[in-house]
Amino acid sequence: MPNPSSSLKDIQFQPDQKKLYLIFEFVEYDLKKWMRKNKRTVTKTQIKKMLYQLLLGVDYCHSKRIIHRDLKPQNLLVTTDGNIKICDFGLARAFTIPIKTLTHEVETL
Repeated sequence: MPNPSSSLKDIQFQPDQKKLYLIFEFVEYDLKKWMRKNKRTVTKTQIKKMLYQLLLGVDYCHSKRIIHRDLKPQNLLVTTDGNIKICDFGLARAFTIPIKTLTHEVETL
């Protein structure tokens, strides 16, 4: 299984602009684009592998007490070797016991 933090390549801080840049590896396709490109050639083995990786990723997030809250094909990246990477944690929340009430309004424009 790939290292969960292997996508982060560098962090750069520019104090004059008060900005923090996170540099990630380039991944050409999200799952939606990948499915459109490969719609006729996806095998059951590939589907099982991707689903397994997705479940491992969600399990990892939950083990760190993080809820993604916006899982969809556009937020799942597919590498050239067919591995899944979860991205866009903009709506993610940390959770504790007891769980705080979260807004029910979660949407993507």
